[in-house]
Amino acid sequence: MFRTAVVKTGASVLALGAPLWLSACADTPPAPVAAPEPTARSAAVILNSMEQRAQAAIAEADKQFAAGDFKAVIGSLTSSKAIDFASTATQVQAHKLLAFSYCLTKKTALCYAQAQRVMQLDPAFQLPEAERSHPTWGPAFDAARKRAAAPAKS
Repeated sequence: MFRTAVVKTGASVLALGAPLWLSACADTPPAPVAAPEPTARSAAVILNSMEQRAQAAIAEADKQFAAGDFKAVIGSLTSSKAIDFASTATQVQAHKLLAFSYCLTKKTALCYAQAQRVMQLDPAFQLPEAERSHPTWGPAFDAARKRAAAPAKS
């Protein structure tokens, strides 16, 4: 009547009594197991880690900027994916430094694009007076501010 399944586990053998009537369910796929949802705490840990990585990249870029190695600044900041996941203030800091570096390497279009990114992140952003009067990035940030303030064209 009933067939008995024999399962060998290690040194012991188990006999299971009713696998024949369970075989009727064999065509039914098993229900998917839901992945555990990440907790808010683990998300906060990840974001904190990204913030720390972004700050470390900016600190390194600041040293490179002070040493006049603007190409290294660009490389450091554009290769750091953590910046995109950092706080708005950290992103503004990184994009401002990128804009300055692009301006100093005579990559004007990229300088203006980074200044625009700063304005997108923080529309109220203002350069300090000493930076505002710089002949290259002062106009870049002014143009980005005017463009951000202009009504959108349909």
